[in-house]
Amino acid sequence: MDLESAAFQDYKLQRRQWRATDEYKNPGPIQFTHHETIDRECSDTYGHMFTETDNLTAEITGLCNSIQNDVLFSEHRHLLVAALSSLKSAKQVINALSQS
Repeated sequence: MDLESAAFQDYKLQRRQWRATDEYKNPGPIQFTHHETIDRECSDTYGHMFTETDNLTAEITGLCNSIQNDVLFSEHRHLLVAALSSLKSAKQVINALSQS
């Protein structure tokens, strides 16, 4: 599977839209009553949650790219060691939280 292909890029765009406009908010048994207010609140909450996640992911990616550019020409080894240590710690925290 080519992750850079146009088809996969289109899928990624659709996936973000599907997250925000999920038509299956309540996957339980068939509902015979309809509470439009509750449905709208759930949809808005899901939309905000995924939008915020995408924003955070973009910010993290930007920081990683900036760090990568900064370390290419650094003459200060001690700063590189500190940055590497911080990144390893962040990775360990993310891994621990994702397993729980």
